[in-house]
Amino acid sequence: MSDHPREEKRIFEKIFICNDILLDSLPFCGHAKIGLEFAVVSDRFDIVVDTHLKRRKWKLGSLRIERSNTNDGAEIVKCNSDKTVKRLPIPLTALPPNVIGFKRIAVYHINRKVIAFLHHIRRLFATEITLELAIFFRQSQSWDVLTYGIWPALNPAGIVKIRFHNINNVTALQTHISPTILHDCANLRSIDVNHIYRPLTGQIGDEFSGADTPDDQALYEWLSTPRADGRPKLLKTYFSRSDVNWTAQMKTKFQNATVPVNFYICCIDMIRLRPHVQEDPPFTMMNWQTNEQLALRRGVKQNCWQFERGPIERNAKQWAEWEHEAAQDTNNNASWNVLTIWVQENSVEQECLAEVLPEKNEWEQSCAIS
Repeated sequence: MSDHPREEKRIFEKIFICNDILLDSLPFCGHAKIGLEFAVVSDRFDIVVDTHLKRRKWKLGSLRIERSNTNDGAEIVKCNSDKTVKRLPIPLTALPPNVIGFKRIAVYHINRKVIAFLHHIRRLFATEITLELAIFFRQSQSWDVLTYGIWPALNPAGIVKIRFHNINNVTALQTHISPTILHDCANLRSIDVNHIYRPLTGQIGDEFSGADTPDDQALYEWLSTPRADGRPKLLKTYFSRSDVNWTAQMKTKFQNATVPVNFYICCIDMIRLRPHVQEDPPFTMMNWQTNEQLALRRGVKQNCWQFERGPIERNAKQWAEWEHEAAQDTNNNASWNVLTIWVQENSVEQECLAEVLPEKNEWEQSCAIS
């Protein structure tokens, strides 16, 4: 290579880089650099950029669907990493096929366009979806819109995690959609409940007796149903270790069990602000009839405790990985593909209600006939 600058430049200008190498390099460049600098170099580079954009797989970031500033409908609010906010109209057509996922879509306002948009992107709800519900139990109109407008766009088998901001949402789902809704979500492996779960206050089989809420009973029935792949289910809930019955109830239920079940219960201790309350120590106990052990240990976070039920003889490495995954699963901010439905009665437009009412009436008539 020549030491003369002009000669060196002339040699570099003759070096040809094939399109495949350029396409392999573009994913490491920012969007602005690709569009504003690389594409304008030449017509050839512009074609390479077009090819890159068509081939590349994209995931949407965090989007909020809210009432528009003009109060005449809904709009999408996109919060960028630089803390700027961009407001966009609701798309009326399907997204490009190279859009394969999203970070979070939070629905705070519902009208006809919003429901149509959710149906247009229903392929994004096919697998690995976290469903987050925050609808008051007595808001029948909101539940009607969810049942007959939004739920048909979802794939129950694709829901792997559900977060309930209100414990009554469990009963509401069973009432409005299906009594077996938790079991219909065949791949559901984690439930997050903003509620003090009572593990031993109802009557299921012969294991215990008493009177519980339907929500607690539904959660226990789901938790005690083994997963097809043998992995433990996860329930994240709240409890108070100042209630001495809590741990005693868990022990009694385990001692009376006749069928083996694998699960984790990650509990946020409600007495974390009252350190003077005496706590029960961690423990491990055995049930030789089912060849299981039940253990209580402190979690990663200071105010978190974890109940673990599983076989006595186990693959220690595999269970250590599952325990780590259970701890990571409690980090809600790290989740992808989260669909949040957080609406109130005044968040649903009347035109939307008029659209779902015929479907509701048809469903009620079919139930009456059957």
